Amino acid sequence: MTAPIRIMIVEDDMNVATVLEARLQSFGYQVCGIARTGSEAMRSTLEHRPDLVLMDILLSGDMNGIEAAELIQKQQIAVPIVFVTCLSDQHMLDRAVQTNAYGYILKPYDNAELKYTIQIALIKFNAAKEREILIKKLVKALADRKRATEALLAANETLEQKVNERTREEKARSKQLQALAVELIEAEERERRRISELLHDDLQQILAAARLQLECVCANLPHAPGLSEVERMLSESICKARQLSHEISPAVLQHSDLVSAMRWLCQNVSEQFKVNVKLNLVKADQLQDLAPNIFVFRAVQELLFNIFKHAGVKSACVDMGHFEDGIIVTVSDEGKGFDPDILDANPEKAGLGLLSLRERASYIGGSLTIESAKGRGSRFTLTCPMQLYEADSLQIAEGYPAPTPVKAIITDSACATRVLFVDDHKVMRQGLIRLISEQPDIQVVGEAANGLEAFEIARQLQPDVIVMDISMPEMDGIEATRRIKAELPDVRVIGLSMHDNHYLSRTLREAGIEAFVSKAASSSALLKAIYGIKG
Repeated sequence: MTAPIRIMIVEDDMNVATVLEARLQSFGYQVCGIARTGSEAMRSTLEHRPDLVLMDILLSGDMNGIEAAELIQKQQIAVPIVFVTCLSDQHMLDRAVQTNAYGYILKPYDNAELKYTIQIALIKFNAAKEREILIKKLVKALADRKRATEALLAANETLEQKVNERTREEKARSKQLQALAVELIEAEERERRRISELLHDDLQQILAAARLQLECVCANLPHAPGLSEVERMLSESICKARQLSHEISPAVLQHSDLVSAMRWLCQNVSEQFKVNVKLNLVKADQLQDLAPNIFVFRAVQELLFNIFKHAGVKSACVDMGHFEDGIIVTVSDEGKGFDPDILDANPEKAGLGLLSLRERASYIGGSLTIESAKGRGSRFTLTCPMQLYEADSLQIAEGYPAPTPVKAIITDSACATRVLFVDDHKVMRQGLIRLISEQPDIQVVGEAANGLEAFEIARQLQPDVIVMDISMPEMDGIEATRRIKAELPDVRVIGLSMHDNHYLSRTLREAGIEAFVSKAASSSALLKAIYGIKG
């Protein structure tokens, strides 16, 4: 049996602390102590070794919450700290950010915000520990490689057989180093996807289902301004959660090719920073069918962020081409520029971004060349070997709930539009069915919880329209649509997803989906799509 998460509360108001303790216990957490001052917080942390600390900033006594957090860090106590405060003072908040806290909760807060802030803080902390372990493995591999090289030189190549053996050993360690580097890159991306899926598969779906239920209630009640405001707040929450999920792990990396992913990145950076990023494709026909490369995508993203953060320009250029063994990408600007020698001469002043990127590129068999001079702009040339594409293709995260059995819902309506609903979230699926089934000229003939079930029930019932969720376990909506269209070309398919962007829409059309409706839209948008696709 898994031990409960142990949380320590640091709060000088015992009434607030008592209420907070009850909330945490209702979430299934164990409160291992309550401290009222910074000194008590330090002693209790050393004594109880909690899994997480909820720290109030304004504490009475010898120190505030920020100073207590700094003292805990100096003692090298590995524990994530989440600040709880009602402060709006920017100076104090900036200082809190410098402590590398794992989260911030502004008073007043609700249970959902408290719960998800704690969950995300724990996920980030565990990801940091996993990253540290992988880095240690990487450092050990580097040390092993160095020792192997020194031994090879000491042998002085006196015997050809020994030289050949050492050479094979060197190649094996190089492959091991490359595998560890790829593992580190993919571990980082898995954590991004796990947090993104937490937002997409849980929070957004619950919010969307809540809004559907609210629409059902409002349809049978007179106009109530209060309920309209609740619906507006739910819609706003869905949009914000979707934006955050999309920024952490863009859907274009899972559903599009390399060119589409790079186009999306350049457009997204342009919109985010209000700048102009131009993408040039060299021999574009050789790039069209390449799968997305996680390392190249994140590297170009980091280089563009650095340009618009430090170069003082409003435009940049990305050139991407293909050579025999891999791809080459050049990111350039005409900004302030810098002295590249500072990277090796003074790493602390230069920062870890470019150094880390250059090292990671070398570990996977690629390179990062930096050309720059003060006042003359910068040019970054990145190469990546082709064989890493398969390593970069991440698998869909495990841990989905078991799908519910396919259900057929047959009515006596003979001339109505026959609709099949497919969504792995039962609450969302039932909410849609409840709304649509009230239409006299629409007949809900069945429901399915994943793409495989959708394919089988479509073959059995042959509906007129299928409302298909895109992101599902076992088989996603895109692959299910391809199979259904291959056997039942007259069936119309409407895509349904929390994601909404141009490149995903193009992928859906290529799969045979005739219309797309965002889950953030109202039920009237889905009805309009159903009537329109049959008209």
